[in-house]
Amino acid sequence: MASFKTVSTDGVISGTGLGQFKGFVVSNTHATEAGSVILYDNASAASGNVIAQVAVLAGTTETLYVPGGGVNYSNGIYADVSALGTMSVSVYFE
Repeated sequence: MASFKTVSTDGVISGTGLGQFKGFVVSNTHATEAGSVILYDNASAASGNVIAQVAVLAGTTETLYVPGGGVNYSNGIYADVSALGTMSVSVYFE
């Protein structure tokens, strides 16, 4: 069963090692500034292999669903979020 975690700043999504990234919903509530999110295969820092990346225009929401087994990761998931305070990042994983 998939789990999810929502963050609005840089931080750990899953620090449990092996898993599958299943998708995300990213909302940017800023009126004029675009934002971005990069998800890394790392349990504690914004470095390592990129699992997913998305740019989100001001006032919009982007959704990604990865069918099948998802994207495998080895170390956990770390979110690097720009436009801090205006982004809501919900990540789905197993």
